[in-house]
Amino acid sequence: MKIIYTTLIALTILLLNGCSLMPVKVPEPEWVTGSSTKFPSTLFFTGRGSAADLNSAKDMARSEISTQLGDAIQTHSQQSQGDSIEQTSRNITRYTSRTLQSIEIGGMWHDKINKRHHVLAVLSRNRAQQQFKQDIIRIDNATAQQLKQLELTTLPLAKAALLQNAIELQQQRNMAQSALQVIDENAPNITPSTTALSELQHNRDSIINKTKIATSARGELQDDLQHQLSSAASAAGFFLSEENPDYTLNISATLDPLVMQRGWYWLRGTLELNMKDSSGKDVGIKRWPLKVSATTIEQTRQRLLDDTNTILSETLRNNVLEFSTKPEPAVKK
Repeated sequence: MKIIYTTLIALTILLLNGCSLMPVKVPEPEWVTGSSTKFPSTLFFTGRGSAADLNSAKDMARSEISTQLGDAIQTHSQQSQGDSIEQTSRNITRYTSRTLQSIEIGGMWHDKINKRHHVLAVLSRNRAQQQFKQDIIRIDNATAQQLKQLELTTLPLAKAALLQNAIELQQQRNMAQSALQVIDENAPNITPSTTALSELQHNRDSIINKTKIATSARGELQDDLQHQLSSAASAAGFFLSEENPDYTLNISATLDPLVMQRGWYWLRGTLELNMKDSSGKDVGIKRWPLKVSATTIEQTRQRLLDDTNTILSETLRNNVLEFSTKPEPAVKK
């Protein structure tokens, strides 16, 4: 009898120890699957993240807020004027990235049964609102500085560069205003811009249209690069003229020998854009690395030309304007 009694006690102890080793599920917070009463949507943007790793869950929660805000700004800013798709995208990325710095962790919960971490990230609408208001004031002050410098500048192309700076600032302002109104739909245009974006663009284009540009190409791919450079300069609004040009743009590509590796042709090199003024003095130089590959020589060459065309069409105007305000002598070979 004593043996049976002892055995029962031992079994009971084992059962109790076994139960104590089993994870006890703590009730999940309301925000895991629903809204948070502590952080209501009227006062906060919220994002949730769930992952096996706590840091990953935090990153996912923060990213969800960034995505929400970016999508909302994108929708709101579609009505803004003068912003290119690329510029709008860059500005959205800038603002959502900055907003990440203001996001806080509002709650964490570890589901021991499923071994997952749940995180609630929160962004105070009031804090974000103050940030965007400060951005608008800062941008307007910077724009005023550009326009003040414009009055002191006599070189036409340098004037166009200052106008371009003011345009980009006002495009950023549009984004800040959109972000502000996403945060608070009732937010007024707190500091109405005294500078019309359309007027800035008109004044810039008027200067560019009167700037006479000659183009030339040398070295490898000469004919193709000549065509691409002329097309890019024309699309940027410059007046193409070989007679008494204000500036001459020279394009060249230096390519390494074609290499074949594991059935792929690789081509590397450097694209160089150089600008000279009417006296032949070097004004500026810009280089880009080139690297393409394909399964045939013809495809490799075409991909290289596609890359050079993209570079010139997307960057030519800004590079020419930068040369006019920040001249740097070309490197002599």
